[in-house]
Amino acid sequence: LTALTAVLGLIPLAIGLNFDFFTLITDFNPHFFMGGDNVVFWGPLAWTIIFGLTYATVLTLVMVPVMFYLVKRTKYWLRDRREARMARALES
Repeated sequence: LTALTAVLGLIPLAIGLNFDFFTLITDFNPHFFMGGDNVVFWGPLAWTIIFGLTYATVLTLVMVPVMFYLVKRTKYWLRDRREARMARALES
């Protein structure tokens, strides 16, 4: 949830949306504009953080549980195979 909040908070910076906090507080007019000098440096950095957080979240919430499931399933498959081999050995 915090990664999603960070990603959503960085989207305006990544697309270059700017507004003036000072006039927002004093005149209640934020003066929205696109682009600016800050976007040249902070825009690519924001995109990097957005994609990094998204990738890490997918790895954490999807890939790690899938890997745990596959390891457990493989362990059960090996156990069943070993038990079947032992049962065949006892029959003969």
